[in-house]
Amino acid sequence: MTDGTESGGRTVLSRAFSILDLFVSNQRALALIDIRDATGFPLATTHRYLAELEQLGALERLPSGRYQLGERMWLLGASSRWERLVRQTASPFLQLLSEKSGHAIALTVLSGERLIVLDRRWGKPPGISLADTGGELPLLLTSAGKVLLAHDRRETVESVLTNSISQDSRRSVIRKIDEARLAGYSIAIGELAGRQSSISVRVGQRHDDATLALTLITPIEDDSLQRFAVLMRNTASLLDRALKPTSLRGTAEEAE
Repeated sequence: MTDGTESGGRTVLSRAFSILDLFVSNQRALALIDIRDATGFPLATTHRYLAELEQLGALERLPSGRYQLGERMWLLGASSRWERLVRQTASPFLQLLSEKSGHAIALTVLSGERLIVLDRRWGKPPGISLADTGGELPLLLTSAGKVLLAHDRRETVESVLTNSISQDSRRSVIRKIDEARLAGYSIAIGELAGRQSSISVRVGQRHDDATLALTLITPIEDDSLQRFAVLMRNTASLLDRALKPTSLRGTAEEAE
C-alpha cells in the first residue's frame, strides 16, 4: 500500500469515513461486530481502523467495549456550518426565554451517548453553574438527558444504561425517563449540581440526525419548576419550526 489505496480500490481515508458515518446514522455506541457487519471489512481490518481512530481521538472506546464519537470529532463539529446555523437560529429564543423566566437557559444536543452544550444564557439568580459551550454533560444526571432519552431509540437507552450505571440504579432512572415521556418534560433536582435544579423539554424532531433540548436552570430552593413547562414547550415548538428550512420560521416574540 503506497498510494493510500487498499485492496478493493478504496482509499484508507474513505474507509475511515465509512466507519465514522455509521455513528451519524445510528446515533448510538457501536460494537466491533456491528461495525464489521455494517462496513463489510474483515474483522482484523475493522479492529485496526478502530484502534487508529481511537488513538487520533476521532472515536472513544467505552468500558463496555463499544465505540462512540470522540472529543476530537466534537471539537471539529463545533465549528461546523450546522452548529453555527443552529446557534444563530436559536439565539433569540434562548434570550427571550431567559428574559421571561429570569433564569439561566441552555440548549443541548444529543448524539449517540453524548450530551453537548450548544449555547447558553445566564439568568438573574447568582451561584448558578453552567457548562461551557461545547462542553459535555452526563446524560443520566441531567433533565435534558432524561427527556431526550425518553424519545430516543430503545437500543440507545439500553446502551446508555448498560454503560453508565449499575443494575441496582436502573429502575429509578428508567422510571424518571418514563415519567419524562408521559409529561413531555423532565425535572432534575440537585442531581448534577447540588445547589440547583432544572427542567428540560425536547425541541421537536431530529434535525440533521441530532436531537435538541431546551433547559431552564434555577436555584434548588425553587420548588415549582412545573410552572415553566408551558412557556418552554411553546418556545421549543417555535424553535423547532424555525429550524426546519421548509417551514415558515416562527418568531421568538410568539413564545408567550
